[in-house]
Amino acid sequence: MPRLTKHSISRLEQRCGVSKKNAPLVARRAFRTGITHTETHGNLHRFLDSIYLSQKKGTNMRIYGNAVFVFKEDILITVINIPDNLMNDVKELKEKKGIK
Repeated sequence: MPRLTKHSISRLEQRCGVSKKNAPLVARRAFRTGITHTETHGNLHRFLDSIYLSQKKGTNMRIYGNAVFVFKEDILITVINIPDNLMNDVKELKEKKGIK
């Protein structure tokens, strides 16, 4: 089960509208069922590369919902929203993977 930092909890509240109580559940779902960096391609892959290079701490990223969850091993560091122009790529990957 992933652990959460205070920063990640506040980012989940701010950017995803998730309460403190539900933050661990959402983080666990993102960690287990989210789309990994290696499953992406094209502009979405380049976007994740830029996040990886700018964060320098996050070794494990997952796309879940409309956001990128940045983990360091099993610790959720932050949550970043995906730009609107990349959401079609995310929808295609979700359909391919069978995620709603």
